[in-house]
Amino acid sequence: MRIGIEAGLRERVRLGVLEIEGIEPGADIPAFDRELDRVAERLRARFGAADPAQDPRVAAVRSLFRSLGIDPTKRRPSSEALLRRILQNKPLSRIHPLVDACNLLSLELLLPIGLYDLDRIEPPVELRLGREGESYAGIGRETIHFAGRGALCDIQGPFGSPISDSERTKVRTETERALWVIFGPAALSSAELQTAIDRCAGFLRPYAGDIEYAQVT
Repeated sequence: MRIGIEAGLRERVRLGVLEIEGIEPGADIPAFDRELDRVAERLRARFGAADPAQDPRVAAVRSLFRSLGIDPTKRRPSSEALLRRILQNKPLSRIHPLVDACNLLSLELLLPIGLYDLDRIEPPVELRLGREGESYAGIGRETIHFAGRGALCDIQGPFGSPISDSERTKVRTETERALWVIFGPAALSSAELQTAIDRCAGFLRPYAGDIEYAQVT
């Protein structure tokens, strides 16, 4: 599945997209806890008591949010929210192996990553600014409104964003096919985006039957 990008947003965002097939329900991610400890230790050493907002990658993602009509001080990027949780020595919730992997890699890369059940998406899919009245129920959150804000949309309307994924297309125990979307700021180079998507694919291979590079924009 290739994701279209609305003309006005093409210079603001870069997307890295993977399609994941053959997911085994109930399977676990090998060495997840060891990887999480490694990433958390590295980030705590890197940031110490410093304000994460001063980090170049965090700042670039915040700029991406502003360019998508989202105030990052009111709706934190998912990657920054995970980072702040780790820096406060709080554990990450364990939800589903694929969701857990998404959170771990978002934390490691400091980039928002969306994760969606492919069989609950009705293509074509486009990243565009939401229209008046468009919204969705975020996972475990209140309704998120998208008028004037960037969102991934299918025939039914918005289903994903770098803020929070939707209840409609969230990954479930029975999910067998998933769409993985890295939301990169415009400042991210092609090489950096490719490295990020390669890292995600490599980490997920032991868990999925097949992974396809759907898009690196």
